[in-house]
Amino acid sequence: MAERKVLVKIGGEAVNKEDLYTFLKSLIGEYKLYIVCGAGREISKKLKEERVSSKFIAAGRVIRGERGKKLALGILEKQREILKQELQKCRIDAVVCESAIRFGDVGCNINGDTLAVGLSVNFYKTFIVAVKETDEKKQAEKEAKKTKLVQEGHNIEIVWL
Repeated sequence: MAERKVLVKIGGEAVNKEDLYTFLKSLIGEYKLYIVCGAGREISKKLKEERVSSKFIAAGRVIRGERGKKLALGILEKQREILKQELQKCRIDAVVCESAIRFGDVGCNINGDTLAVGLSVNFYKTFIVAVKETDEKKQAEKEAKKTKLVQEGHNIEIVWL
């Protein structure tokens, strides 16, 4: 039987959570792991600090200007490297990429959940890993967004840490 391939989208805030690595270890042996690492909150924080204009539309975040796009790509690349180091420490074998694509000299930041839904048709199963909010209202909003992704996608499961 061929090894089943799964996609795991990890929100940037989940990278430092021990529960993440426990979950990933539970998949080893049954699945080959492909991971998309996001960093949405960190990007939002940095863009605000740097006073870079951005807004959200249905397809994801729109960042105005090259400086802001470079900031976002740099954060995503850094987050990917941190995740790869943690996976190596835990002896978890996975293919890892950030939620961005480079077309020559154009860097394209892509919302990680949107990317995961788009890629999901190519995998046996897709897991979207997210950290629960402490604020009940924010958590309800987050759950509603994630539930919509499950309804739109193919064999997608939300994993809350």
